[in-house]
Amino acid sequence: MPSTNNQDHGQYSGILGWLYIAVSSLLLLAGVFVLVLLFLLGYLTAAPEPLAILGGLGLFLGGLIILLALLGILAGIGLLKCSSWGHRLAIVVAILLLICFPIGTVVGIFALALLLRVDGEDACCRPARAAVQEEARS
Repeated sequence: MPSTNNQDHGQYSGILGWLYIAVSSLLLLAGVFVLVLLFLLGYLTAAPEPLAILGGLGLFLGGLIILLALLGILAGIGLLKCSSWGHRLAIVVAILLLICFPIGTVVGIFALALLLRVDGEDACCRPARAAVQEEARS
């Protein structure tokens, strides 16, 4: 039976924060790649119509991927800092990551399983908050 110790949840929150940052960094690279690739394909056709269509498609798809990646990096930073906005943003990003098959789906399911617990935010950040309060008393 898995341990339900609060320290374990805090450890999972830190792992999840770093996992968000790593996966989102890869998504950021993928978004830039899609953006540049579709612009280059449109440019190589040397006709104005494909350039406009592929350029617009590249801007839209690449922009969406880059936006998701930036939100994921922010959510990871928020989870590492145990902030309430980071917890909420991480849930939204986890739902959006479900469509990024296969790695995003696995990370999204893991994140939702951890973050949507009944005691989700408190269990994830309680050890870190207790350490900060203990330091403040000293």
